[in-house]
Amino acid sequence: MPTLQIQIAADTDDGYYEDSPGPACWRQSNSVRFGHSAPAAVYHAIFRFEGVVLDNSHKITSAKLYLKAASNFNVVLDIRLGCNDVADADNLAVQCDASGRVMTAHFTEWLAEAQVGNDWYYSPDFSTALQEVIDRGDWVSGNAIAVLLVQQNPAGSYATAWSFHSAPADAAYLEVEYQDSSGGAMM
Repeated sequence: MPTLQIQIAADTDDGYYEDSPGPACWRQSNSVRFGHSAPAAVYHAIFRFEGVVLDNSHKITSAKLYLKAASNFNVVLDIRLGCNDVADADNLAVQCDASGRVMTAHFTEWLAEAQVGNDWYYSPDFSTALQEVIDRGDWVSGNAIAVLLVQQNPAGSYATAWSFHSAPADAAYLEVEYQDSSGGAMM
């Protein structure tokens, strides 16, 4: 089955939005945070991938977000993982607020478990969310997709992943397995 891999390619394509105590956008930061930090900060991450060469003739069979941990974390995070429900996602210089972006109706609950710094880890499958964007009437192959990680439970802690700004080779990447709608493999 063909696989598409796309890595973050610019400083304005990954970052996080801090909901509280005062809203703030963090892009071109050393790492991307997601989760919750006591007493009140909540972090929502955005990862935007340009040049997604898929169209509505493709059936997404698997979609995973790969992140390289920037530090250790040892709690379970309750994350809602989905896509920005637009045909061509804006970069973070245009729109940084992850919680203000419309998320796809389909999403995956991710109970992210403890990770060791500098290890790669991956999300659960969120192919239904990605398929929802690809199936939009205004989607064009080659557009950009934003993957959103929105913290659900204000308890717990937060995790960090390396950003493009600090470690381009260690920036997040999207891995998608797909086939054409007739069931045959597409290259």
